Amino acid sequence: MKNLITTLMLFFGICASINAQAIYVCNQSNSADYNSLQDAINQASDGDSIYVNMSHESYGEISITKKVILIAKKIFTHDSNHASAKIDKIILEKITDDNSDASHSVIQGFEINYLMTIADPGNYVQNVTLTSNQLNYRPKTHSTETWKISNNRKD
Repeated sequence: MKNLITTLMLFFGICASINAQAIYVCNQSNSADYNSLQDAINQASDGDSIYVNMSHESYGEISITKKVILIAKKIFTHDSNHASAKIDKIILEKITDDNSDASHSVIQGFEINYLMTIADPGNYVQNVTLTSNQLNYRPKTHSTETWKISNNRKD
């Protein structure tokens, strides 16, 4: 019985991963899926990967309410020399009443001016991976004990 439960959990976990989409965002091109990073996050399903093109313009303020994988990289070849994928403010949410949970999200390769979490008391955003980012401000979070934080630069 224990093996059956483990097998079923593994099967459903693999099926969920297979359904994940790749979404492309560029605020300087119409050839991407979205021009707005927040629009891409809003339309994404739990577990989708969102690839964000480097830009000379900020992607603004975003709110993450589900598990998403955000990866900054040079996707489109327009003038992106010396550009970054800059985000003014990231809010990671875990609120029971509106069923939001940014736990298990990944944020990689961005220039981040401000990062914070909003959560119910004692109900923290957990298991976030924050890697290879430029952090211009110390993150304001309730608890990062379960977070994987590595290779980030701080100003």
